[in-house]
Amino acid sequence: MDYFISWWEIYFRREAKVAAQKAAKKIKPDEWPLIMEDTKRRVKYYDYNKTDKKHRPLGASYLNGRRWEDEYDDPPVQNDKNNEANEFISLAKNKWNSTFPNDASPIIKAAFFRAGRHWRDWQMLAQENPDMARDEILRHLNNEPYTDRKMKAAGDE
Repeated sequence: MDYFISWWEIYFRREAKVAAQKAAKKIKPDEWPLIMEDTKRRVKYYDYNKTDKKHRPLGASYLNGRRWEDEYDDPPVQNDKNNEANEFISLAKNKWNSTFPNDASPIIKAAFFRAGRHWRDWQMLAQENPDMARDEILRHLNNEPYTDRKMKAAGDE
């Protein structure tokens, strides 16, 4: 099996292939499983941290520098509720969705109806303050009761 071809298919920066092939010839066969595993982890790491492509090592630099031996923290695992919230915000930000999309997942539909907000209100909130919109829809995805901040503040007085 040509380890380099399999690795190159998943590597996150496919530039300077000839130099990477040259560096790959120096790698022992028993190191390739570690390299493959680390490359998969790095893809997640770079995506999570939104690392610009120019700050990701070229293949030859990765292999020659034995970067699979580096230590770094894995990105936190996002749970399904976070993914659903992000999908909801994407739907709300899409200007072509003038009404609530029928093809939204059942979980998102339930949270939308539980929230009791008009779709256009969600769209405005997602454009103006996406973090607030995300926090609010997460409460409804987690089936937490809605507490109006104004009512709570008035009740505290």
